[in-house]
Amino acid sequence: MLAGALAKRYARALFELATLPGVAGEPATAGKPDVAGSPKDSTKLLDQIDAELKEFSALLGDNRQLYTILNHPNIGLSDKKTLVSRVCEGYSRMTLSFLSLLIESRRQNLFGAIVREFGRMADESRHVVEVNLTSAGPLTDMQEKELIKALSVQTGSAIRLIRAVDADLIGGVKLRIGDTVIDGSVQTALRKMRSDLRRAVPSIESP
Repeated sequence: MLAGALAKRYARALFELATLPGVAGEPATAGKPDVAGSPKDSTKLLDQIDAELKEFSALLGDNRQLYTILNHPNIGLSDKKTLVSRVCEGYSRMTLSFLSLLIESRRQNLFGAIVREFGRMADESRHVVEVNLTSAGPLTDMQEKELIKALSVQTGSAIRLIRAVDADLIGGVKLRIGDTVIDGSVQTALRKMRSDLRRAVPSIESP
């Protein structure tokens, strides 16, 4: 099975477990099961696991020694799991169990892809869309507000804007929403989104 497809399977399994009714999170060191009784608790656990996975992913990126140990073929699985439990002290029982599973399955090399896919699923359930904005220079506050408003209307979701500056960018701005890319100026991007909206909802008038 291709690595991308396998990472999605692991992410999906964790997501489904994290969103089961009656499941909530607490640190594994508390010695109690992750159980609670309301949908709000499940949402809280989902947010907690998402944050923990991203935090551990950032740690792996910053700490080359940790990354090397976890991926070294001559270091025992038990030593790797012990190290992770120490590094991730205070994490939810579910996150620690999942990391342990990846180590036992020798799938820790998929961790980055799993984190991205889990984050996408979590955002989808929270009705949040992540938009990557790359521009030749910083946008004004008004331009950002217009973009976020148009994107929110178009997607029907809250927008998380990830900003980047690339002085060599031709066209002024690039927006990436999932697999969709919009190139051009800020006004071009806004016109395209408004045009898409008018086609979807004919009653929308041009500004």
